Amino acid sequence: MVKLIHTADLHLDSAFRSRFTKEEAENRRQKQLMAWKELLSFAVEKKVQGILIAGDLFDSPVVSHGTMDFFLSTISEHPEISFFYLRGNHDTENTFRYQENLPKNLFLFSEKGKKYRLNDRLLLAGVEYGTEEESKFLKLKEEDCNILLLHGALYQGTPKGEAVQGEEGIFLKNLEKLPLSYIALGHIHKGGEGKLNNGALWAYPGCLQGRGFDEEGERGFLYLKVEEEKKEIRKEFIPIKQGEFRILEIELLEDEGTLACLKKIEVEMEKAGIAKEDSLRIILKGKKGLEQERNLRYLQLQLQDSVFFLEIRDECELSWNREEAMKEKSLKGEFLRVLAAADNLSKEEQEEIIALGMGLLQGGEL
Repeated sequence: MVKLIHTADLHLDSAFRSRFTKEEAENRRQKQLMAWKELLSFAVEKKVQGILIAGDLFDSPVVSHGTMDFFLSTISEHPEISFFYLRGNHDTENTFRYQENLPKNLFLFSEKGKKYRLNDRLLLAGVEYGTEEESKFLKLKEEDCNILLLHGALYQGTPKGEAVQGEEGIFLKNLEKLPLSYIALGHIHKGGEGKLNNGALWAYPGCLQGRGFDEEGERGFLYLKVEEEKKEIRKEFIPIKQGEFRILEIELLEDEGTLACLKKIEVEMEKAGIAKEDSLRIILKGKKGLEQERNLRYLQLQLQDSVFFLEIRDECELSWNREEAMKEKSLKGEFLRVLAAADNLSKEEQEEIIALGMGLLQGGEL
């Protein structure tokens, strides 16, 4: 039996500029490296023979010297493990161009494709981006347990020609013509798996660590146990514990104010197992009164030390009697009448303006 790890989409050296401060962004970049080290610790513990990296190892063509040195050093420190790296759409042909004396246990692929025999019965093949020559290259033996490494999205349509990938993506129908046992994929960050009509398994491990709230929840890699004689491959998802992006929706009643809201959030955070190193987005749902303003700044200050990063969004709907409020002979009533006459605003835009206006009328600030 051969033990392998299938990972992809590490995106080391990501900028993290969209929501984090400079210090927080640097912290997240270090967490990415720690996630890679956590994967390696698992590999050592399980005596893994090979690690398959299915593309997007780095986030951009420009990689810091520190990150490059760290990555290559971790490979050199584990000569007992073979590392197979296939470029993705974020990687370039120059990724290791200026690196001299690459580790001998780091194996690369090319657009023309390469094959590596892991033992007498187990073969690993990989093709970067795909070429017209790949159909000739992918002449695989039926008697082998064949693993194919690719980076891209799956394409369900009928391809032209015999190539396994093109501009549309990776052609499942052409993969079904090959004697494959497992297709190790990268590119889809949320992960996924399936089975071809010829019995071959395919899988995306997802990104090793989330980089934003669009990559919420548990992230990690796939641990493969390969019975090459039987052409059987069992996989297990192994989560990485270096801080997740989490989203909590809190349902509120109209009469629940700031303190009641805080209590509900704390209860839900405990139920969800939110950890100190997690980045958390809290979305307030439900109802709120016309003159009710929950103090989001207070909630932020009370909760921000519980997590690495905190964002609170108020998406509660206004609950009010529009006709009665507009009849009032007051500044509030006049404000609502003027707003109602503006027919170029959507309901959502009106409610946002009402919330801001009511806050100002009660002495709040923009």
